[in-house]
Amino acid sequence: MTSRSLVLTRQRFPDARMFEGGLHYGQLGEVGLSVASYTELRSSRTAKMIRRSDPDACHVSLIASGQQSIEQSGRTAVLGRGDLVVHDTSLPFEATVTSDDGPSRSVVLHVPRRLLPLRPPELTPLLAVRLPTARGVGRLLADSWPAWPPNTTGAPRRRPPGSPARRST
Repeated sequence: MTSRSLVLTRQRFPDARMFEGGLHYGQLGEVGLSVASYTELRSSRTAKMIRRSDPDACHVSLIASGQQSIEQSGRTAVLGRGDLVVHDTSLPFEATVTSDDGPSRSVVLHVPRRLLPLRPPELTPLLAVRLPTARGVGRLLADSWPAWPPNTTGAPRRRPPGSPARRST
């Protein structure tokens, strides 16, 4: 499902019988938005996969719960609740999700590279780097992150776990 909806990847599971996951995906104009939840897994994207299918995009992920890591361009980001990370679909990567206390959850923006104000030399230093959301641009993004998927249960909407409360001015 991930390969069909987002980007071609290979998934490996420590115990496939115990795996649980879900994926919601939608479009906001040319930008995709997904919410994924999953138990423990390893995901990889190889050069061969990139040659076969490359959406030429960057993914900006907000970790809503759980522990994750991603390795790309010689760097590894170890991530937890409330962290942001950027990775490039045109470069190989290896990602790991651990689930000590239930499924992990991520909210991901899928941004076509041509919409980004940064060119590859400016973007590369930002790949696979933990971007905290306590202040600065990370705070701005986390505060404005959409509540998604849409609320279909009638229950009150909630912001992703770990995201700061909105401030009114």
